[in-house]
Amino acid sequence: LSVSTANSVQETGSSLKSSTQKNVFVLDNYGARGDGKHDDTQALARAWNAACSSSRPAVLLVPKGKTYLLKAITLSGPCRSSIVFKVKGTLIAPPSMSAWTDNDRRRWIFLQRITGLTVNGGGTINGNGEIWWNNSCKTNKALPCKGAPTALTFHLCNNLKVENLKLVNSQQIHVSVQDCSNVHLARLSITAPGTSPNTDGIHITHSKYVQLYGTTNGARIKTWQGGSGYAKDIVFQNMIMDNVQNPIIIDQNYCDSAKPCKGQNSAVEVRNVAFKNIQGTTISKD
Repeated sequence: LSVSTANSVQETGSSLKSSTQKNVFVLDNYGARGDGKHDDTQALARAWNAACSSSRPAVLLVPKGKTYLLKAITLSGPCRSSIVFKVKGTLIAPPSMSAWTDNDRRRWIFLQRITGLTVNGGGTINGNGEIWWNNSCKTNKALPCKGAPTALTFHLCNNLKVENLKLVNSQQIHVSVQDCSNVHLARLSITAPGTSPNTDGIHITHSKYVQLYGTTNGARIKTWQGGSGYAKDIVFQNMIMDNVQNPIIIDQNYCDSAKPCKGQNSAVEVRNVAFKNIQGTTISKD
């Protein structure tokens, strides 16, 4: 894709001015309204394509003070250079489950196959998840169990940094890191009501060289009591943890319920679990 200089700007203080010296791609310049009502999904897709095509390091800027409504979107690489996805404003999901199709029901913002990606800016990613919680089989057992979107997913990304963001009210999981390498996660504020089902903070799978700062749990295996089957041949390796409450935890009596779970005699078998080259500090005295 060719990128016109009209869409490339330099940020100076609170003002934005045209410049050919720095590739900053402002979401508003690609048709986004930022009023929280109109669909800005395609505008973000256009801005991403332009930034990803840049031969020089690029910044995709979500301006402060605006709210951008996004349906499910996939932002893909490989890109020609590194990208900073700078979220200063708010990205918000639609308030209706009908905005998702069956094919994208597990995703909201999905970033894949990118090397040298940084996501930061101090802004907010709001999953607007209340409608999903109210229609969860964990909230209403009369309803069928269906999948719900993960707010922010990184897949097959290398040299990834995600920091200084607020993630709130995800439809389900807030952040998922899948098949990634050299990952830095720091200064993330993740909040949702205690009654919201499965709004986990960060899931990490099939990834290596991951750094965790100030989390509750690090390398964790949890299984429900009364389960069956097995969890086996699992490897946690090359992890650095700083001020983690439970660096390594295996819980075979997990009970995610407001009331005590009924005692069971069976359990999921956990075997052949390896912890390799895990370093850092804990704040727990146990």
